[in-house]
Amino acid sequence: MKLFDIRSWSLTQRLSIFFTLAMTIIVLIVSVIVFTALVEQLKKKNQLELNNILQSQSSVIESIHDNRKLRVWQQRWFENIDPDKRAFLRVIMPNGQLFAESPQLTISPEEFPDADEKFNYKITFSKQGERKSKMLLGSRKVAQANGQVWLVQAALNVSQEREILDLCLDILKVVVSIALVISALLGWLIVRSGLKPLNILNKQIQNIHVERLNTRIGQQKWPRELKELAASFDDMLSRLESSFAELSRFSSDIAHEFRAPINNMVAAASVTQSQLRTPEEYQETLEKIMEEGERLSRMISSMLFLARADNSREVIHIEPVSTSILFNQVAEFFSGLAEERQVELSISGDYTMQADVMLLRRAFSNLVDNALRYTPVGGKITLAAERENDRLILSVTDTGEGIEPLHIDHIFERFYCADSARSSNESTGLGLALVKSIIELHNGTIWVESEVGHGSRFVMSFPVV
Repeated sequence: MKLFDIRSWSLTQRLSIFFTLAMTIIVLIVSVIVFTALVEQLKKKNQLELNNILQSQSSVIESIHDNRKLRVWQQRWFENIDPDKRAFLRVIMPNGQLFAESPQLTISPEEFPDADEKFNYKITFSKQGERKSKMLLGSRKVAQANGQVWLVQAALNVSQEREILDLCLDILKVVVSIALVISALLGWLIVRSGLKPLNILNKQIQNIHVERLNTRIGQQKWPRELKELAASFDDMLSRLESSFAELSRFSSDIAHEFRAPINNMVAAASVTQSQLRTPEEYQETLEKIMEEGERLSRMISSMLFLARADNSREVIHIEPVSTSILFNQVAEFFSGLAEERQVELSISGDYTMQADVMLLRRAFSNLVDNALRYTPVGGKITLAAERENDRLILSVTDTGEGIEPLHIDHIFERFYCADSARSSNESTGLGLALVKSIIELHNGTIWVESEVGHGSRFVMSFPVV
């Protein structure tokens, strides 16, 4: 049942119930200890009282040798010493004859414990009038100076002990019930007061929406337990704000990037359609439309790859890859363009790594293509591999224009362009973002080191498997 499903309870309910249970258990334990101690005290008190009766009788028998005087003393004891009529006494002479006995004593001598000079006792139940009474029995042998041994038997009615314990038990039940109610109320008040900052935090969080992602709650004074939560929430808000800004910028950039080729295709078609053209002009228009279409296709392909990589849905096929072979394949592919632009391509380092060769070749092709675009005539591009402790470092270095420091932190963002490349038909603005995603799919990291006028170095670090 949902009512008894603790997971559906509020924190106030859970903590209040736990506090009440804890207090109830404590009160019960204390009550049991008190009740047990009372039982032991009453038990010791009754034993002591019975022992005192036997001791006093023994002392009198030892000191008075005149049976007449002894009988008088016994009569006075029956009349005056025990006003509550709880104690009963039987004195047996050395010859086995009864010397004195309380009138109400109905317990036979055989039911008493064996007598010796030590205090021995036993518990029995005897009918006293209309009710059955609990009796504490004791016996003791008393030796007089003349060598004669008397037997003293005493019985103590301890039924009143049960009444006291029952009364005490009733009081403890009331106390436990009251403590249960008070602890429940007190627990609810304490928990509600303790959770008040959490409720305030919850209300502040509820007031945060898209237009207020710059709100921060960690600067306020919170209890120690909530400080880390507030700080973590602020960090999450910072990430959300950054992601939302990036998403907004991405939406704006993608609209801009899609608009340019589409406008170019529409414009080319409109101009051509405005009047009759020669076959060569129609051919030229179709080539422009195809070029813009290919650019759109590359852009959409790159965006799909990035989307799959972001959602960890891009499947990579890991296999041993030689960096020397990889570099040679990339250099051979770009050798014609490099020769045309009079740029030297060089490679160094031969190591084996575990990677998806197709994706890694795509990443290095993008980096080399980007380097060729910004390296002047007579420049040099180097593809290098080296080992540093447990990391394999791959790099693409050029002697081109370099990158302004203000662009370094944004160079791997989607559609970010540091120059007029945004309007270039050769660039989609996704190349470096794609490279970064490929490196991260291989559990690697990438960064750029650049100096304006001296060139750039894109460094990739991979764990050695």
